[in-house]
Amino acid sequence: MKNLPEKHPLSLKLAELANYLSCKFEGEGKTEIRGVSSLEKAKKGDISFLSHPKYRKLLEKTKASAAIIPLEEKFNRIPVIKAENPYLSFIKAVNYFYKPYRPEPGIHPSALVSSSAKIGKNVSIGALSVVGDKVEIGEGTTIFPLVCVYPNVIIGKHTILHSHVSIREGVKIGNRVIIHNGTILGSEGFGYIQTENNTSQKSLKRELS
Repeated sequence: MKNLPEKHPLSLKLAELANYLSCKFEGEGKTEIRGVSSLEKAKKGDISFLSHPKYRKLLEKTKASAAIIPLEEKFNRIPVIKAENPYLSFIKAVNYFYKPYRPEPGIHPSALVSSSAKIGKNVSIGALSVVGDKVEIGEGTTIFPLVCVYPNVIIGKHTILHSHVSIREGVKIGNRVIIHNGTILGSEGFGYIQTENNTSQKSLKRELS
């Protein structure tokens, strides 16, 4: 898969999309693609996909401007991209056209950020979020509102922490990680161990992610 351009155009020519997906195409390469959709719901400007021959009838009726189909499939009613795995190629196309909301870089006035925290370039920290002592946050990372980051946490570059995430002390998170709403990383849990007299004892453990 080719690298994403720094700024997405509003549409792509079919030939450009095929190149981005590292696939070959058949038909009019100048066909304009503006979005993605299912075979049933697609409209002009959309690209869809055929994952299995049993859906061939849907492909024949689709209003999509183009489709991603298996290598062995033959179809010429609309332009097609031939892919070894049409579903995977379609997901890559979705990732190209879908642009999830991301706030602008900066620290909200209501956020509490320790003076000892190291904040990388183009980081966004949302309203009422808390960043503890000696936390390190990598370049381009987004922390949405109401996130709590305990001391000594390390967060990589271009990582996303959605609202109500809690990161406990000492946890390390890599680059380009997405942590969804309400997740708790590094919390304490309990298990049971057997002692010499076969009685169960509750043991404390940290669950680090």
